[in-house]
Amino acid sequence: ELAAEVDEKIVKQFPKTDGALRAFNQLAALQQAQFSQSAEAIKTYERLNDEYPYAADAPSNQSAIMNAYAQLNKADKVRKEVRRLIDLYSPNGVWAQKNTGNQRVLDRAFEVVEEELAKLVTEQHRAAQQTKLKETYLLARDIYKEYLDKFTATDNAYRFQFFYAEILYELKEFEAAAKSYVAAVKQNPSGEFSKPASYTAVLAWEKVISGEKEEVSQKIVEGKRGKSKGALKKLEELETLEKGKRYDATELVANEQELANACDLFVEVAPDDAEVVKVKFKSARLYYIHNQFEEAAKRFGEIIDRWPKDALARSAAESILQSFNVREDWSQLQIWSRKFRDHELLMADKTFQ
Repeated sequence: ELAAEVDEKIVKQFPKTDGALRAFNQLAALQQAQFSQSAEAIKTYERLNDEYPYAADAPSNQSAIMNAYAQLNKADKVRKEVRRLIDLYSPNGVWAQKNTGNQRVLDRAFEVVEEELAKLVTEQHRAAQQTKLKETYLLARDIYKEYLDKFTATDNAYRFQFFYAEILYELKEFEAAAKSYVAAVKQNPSGEFSKPASYTAVLAWEKVISGEKEEVSQKIVEGKRGKSKGALKKLEELETLEKGKRYDATELVANEQELANACDLFVEVAPDDAEVVKVKFKSARLYYIHNQFEEAAKRFGEIIDRWPKDALARSAAESILQSFNVREDWSQLQIWSRKFRDHELLMADKTFQ
């Protein structure tokens, strides 16, 4: 009530003048500085933007409204005001048109929107990790998306793409997470987050393909990536081929192709990582189970050449030989048999001989 009285006095004393604008801004800033008056600050900033919609400070005022709702833990309001911030102060919006000719104001507006969204999403992500509450993760997810849809070439874009993927993974939104991880890697293949991003993209696509549904609890515990089990474990198995049976090649379905691409991306980004041989085997297996034996053999062959002492090298060699043997492709069988015979490290495994 007191704030409303002050508002009316300002309007009467400085109707639609720079003095009123300054007075409103000072009042709103004072209110926002006191957490107990966040609701009053919102009203004051809203009135400011109603009275002076094209003022240079309008983007900052809208940011203040957004942040005040965040202080009040009103997630739906935050989402709404984030959207308003982006819509109202975009380069093609009415506010920008009204300020045409004042490039400094336009540039500053872009900076304000980016900086305030970056600050808010960072705070919300931190809150999610601290509270472990699903609803805080959902809000962080939504703000990350708004930011990344708007800003693709800022200093924050790469790391926010990765953090967005991390949030999606914890919310069990594995397909969206996988795509976001891959997008982060492609933005900066040598960046600090690209190795974990490319590896987790593989895990996420595996979860999508497995078809297993995972429920999101109200309390989220991060970092539990776990070992393969159930349907996931089946994705690591190779069928024993039978002589006399037809093995016509089939295409990988879309999600399998995405997994194969993710595997290749990880090998490219982290060629010396301890998990590379396993990831390479996963991609070879995808082509193998679709009877694309020549493509599978290329990948299995790389495993044998690079990691001849690894147990997977023996499995790779056996798979190659079996694929050509059951189909009676004697020419290819002879080529690969000779290659293996001359491979000292592979042949050092007496059980393979």
